[in-house]
Amino acid sequence: MCTPTGDFFASLPDAKPRATRWSRKEEKPEGREVRKVYTLGTWRVSREVYLWQLSSLDVKLLVDVRGNPKAGREEQLFKGKDFTKALLSIGVRYEWWGDRLGEEQMEDVEELRCRIKGLLASACPGAICIFGHMHEPHKCHRLQLCDLFPPGHAIQHLMWQDHRQIKMLSHVDASNLYSRWVTYFNDSMAREKQKRCERGSARWRCGRSKQIEEVLQREAKALPVLSWESTSPSDWEEKLRDGKAYRLKLPWDTELLWYPHFMSETEADELEETIGEKITMYHPTYFFQTPSGVTQETVNRKGQARICDDFNFGIQYDNSRDKSQLYVSEKMDSWSRALMHRVEHASESVFNAIWFNHYRDGTVTIHWHSDGNEGLGPDPIIASLSLGATRDFAFKSKREWRGLRKANDGSMFHSNNIIHITLPLFHGSLCVMGKNSQRHWLHAVPAMEGIHRERTNLTFRFWALEGFETIDAAEAQADTQRQFRLRLTPSQRLAQRRARPVILDAPRDAKTTVEEMLRRLENLLPPGLGEVVLAQTEGDILQNDQPLLDELERLGLWPATSAMPIINLQLLPVADEEKSGECREEVSPVLTQHSIEADSAGLQLVREVQLSCPGAYAPPHGDVEVQANGASHWIQEVIQNLSGIQRKSKGKGRISQMVYHQCSEFCALYLARPKSSVHLVITPKRPLRFCDLGRCEAPLLRRLGLYGRLLTEFLGKHAFKVGVQTRKLPRDSQVFAHVLSMDLVAPDLNDLTRRHFLEFTTGAAHGLIALEDLARDLDTGDVHRRAALPSEEACLHCHRCGQLFGDSMRQLLLHLRRCDAPEAGYAEAGARAASAGGLAVELLEEMGFCCGREVRIELT
Repeated sequence: MCTPTGDFFASLPDAKPRATRWSRKEEKPEGREVRKVYTLGTWRVSREVYLWQLSSLDVKLLVDVRGNPKAGREEQLFKGKDFTKALLSIGVRYEWWGDRLGEEQMEDVEELRCRIKGLLASACPGAICIFGHMHEPHKCHRLQLCDLFPPGHAIQHLMWQDHRQIKMLSHVDASNLYSRWVTYFNDSMAREKQKRCERGSARWRCGRSKQIEEVLQREAKALPVLSWESTSPSDWEEKLRDGKAYRLKLPWDTELLWYPHFMSETEADELEETIGEKITMYHPTYFFQTPSGVTQETVNRKGQARICDDFNFGIQYDNSRDKSQLYVSEKMDSWSRALMHRVEHASESVFNAIWFNHYRDGTVTIHWHSDGNEGLGPDPIIASLSLGATRDFAFKSKREWRGLRKANDGSMFHSNNIIHITLPLFHGSLCVMGKNSQRHWLHAVPAMEGIHRERTNLTFRFWALEGFETIDAAEAQADTQRQFRLRLTPSQRLAQRRARPVILDAPRDAKTTVEEMLRRLENLLPPGLGEVVLAQTEGDILQNDQPLLDELERLGLWPATSAMPIINLQLLPVADEEKSGECREEVSPVLTQHSIEADSAGLQLVREVQLSCPGAYAPPHGDVEVQANGASHWIQEVIQNLSGIQRKSKGKGRISQMVYHQCSEFCALYLARPKSSVHLVITPKRPLRFCDLGRCEAPLLRRLGLYGRLLTEFLGKHAFKVGVQTRKLPRDSQVFAHVLSMDLVAPDLNDLTRRHFLEFTTGAAHGLIALEDLARDLDTGDVHRRAALPSEEACLHCHRCGQLFGDSMRQLLLHLRRCDAPEAGYAEAGARAASAGGLAVELLEEMGFCCGREVRIELT
């Protein structure tokens, strides 16, 4: 049998040279087919649909250029073995080039050109798909990345129309469209600035004196600079609460303007009242398609309203051209123009629109996002004015930051992680997100359980999008939209709150009953409402909605013979405490002048807690169990969940039910096994271990003690103790303190042990150390402290009446449940019992019992 040679194969018809692993690729002749290059971003589409579309386009290589391939909501598209195997199942190879072609490398253009050539040279034959973060190409750096591709490539940008359809846009058309948007925006802003110069400031001032406006403009330009890299974490937290305005410098040349007291309390209260009277909040109905393709109808719990003289805005998406999704904006008034002009001077920018967001309580949130709409320009500047309850404003970088930062001890340390920054949005504060804040950062308003006070946020923007429908053109469409107007009337228990009108979309399904519609509103409207008035908007809506009218008539809420378009509905049942006639009065804490510090941070904390109004003490029951052991680190788990980094519960999870109250800096948590009728743990919201306490943390401990005393004013008429438990203090645990009532009536008799009872009743200098004393020790450098603690064999006595019980702990617990001695005098009774207890201990020692009473406790 002869062996075939190369000449034999060459003589065959249509023969092709056999390629080996080591052979050089043959150069294609001129006129070869150009390589197809697609770009695609992440969207709420199932991974199976992604695979189906890539397979139909005959894609052979997916190049992931995301700097952080595990960021975003679409976890199914994260970099990992599952995603790689799914792509291989359809014949697509996955390669991650985020470290070479990510957004962080966009500055070096020539180096990027070389890397792209290397990518194309090493790529297998067939179509390539560039995979980025954002759905729209102009919001992602892949649009600029495609500009660097060599000629001879057919580049198409893919965008999802729905969960099955996809549309293509050529790279030339996408680049031209983005350039036209930017040009239109810049020209509109230039015309607006020129208009302001021609009109002068007198027309926009509307009652504000010229001297005040000039002072605001000078202060904005002369703000002290606070750099994140050269400021230690402790100093950064302290300066954000010292009451001063700063120009915050963040990595990637990002700038924020921070005015913690932009408006006085009186001005902020008046503005909040004005908005409640003149602005009607709209709660739109969103229609989301799940990854499986099922459409979900959801009423947005966050109310919104928008003021602008030129444009309308989309309900769900700002660039929506669907007239049914347009919300007609209200026009500017004298008070809104004056307010916008004042914010412009502080923001060093020009605005033409005000967007309102209303949060009914701390469970209404906004997830991580960046405001990158084309109508806001290439680098938006947005000013945010906050009114009402204090909420956290969280920032995090889109990619890891690698560099040096100053530590608490003054040294420099390397940082190689995602940056997280939180600003406390006080009542009347102003935060201006300046240059590069939307390009390199994400922001969110995480949930804060325990906050029952509403909050209104005003965002000032310059918005201009070519071809978008103007206000006058859309007003004719407003009457045809099926919407209902609700006037919320507070109950007697909440009579101090002003009624607020809102607008809601009517259900799409005409057969929706009133009960179903009201159930949709239960999580939307504020609690404690006595009645809700349902009225029609402009146009005959109710008269044309016969199924709804029939249902209202069946319930006796709508007389068939009457044409009065107002229906009284009982939305929520009256609270139990209101039924019993015991109306809980919401009082503000009254502290004596010597009990609080005169610094700005302490006074701001008092005001913040007063506005938030902590609710009744109601620990969770049933399946909610959290072990309060130092080794379990359950406090660290709660803090991490509440930080906004892993925030997913929104008031429904196990961890969120352990929160009694929280402010911008601290939170109060329930205990699974309380030692008294009221027992809380208070802790800073940022991770801080006992072993890391130093002199720089002393102001924080003083504010933590003040926070505990403020909570005791809302918790009842008990006598309370606030302090740190010094015995067997866990060094590696999160810093926390106890707030407990001195009745020491535990729900379970087995929870209050002898050790806990002795530690909680031996005075401020023993067992529990006051936070002010601990802060003073840190200032003086006294890291060790001696505490004379009675041993477990000491004679037990009631800390209120002084009665002796020997070593019978159970008899003491039963006595505490029926002891009627006043709690306010527990200190004097404890002092009398101490002398009696000392005699008893001496007698026991004479009888041969060992009763040592001195223990050395280390705090660090």
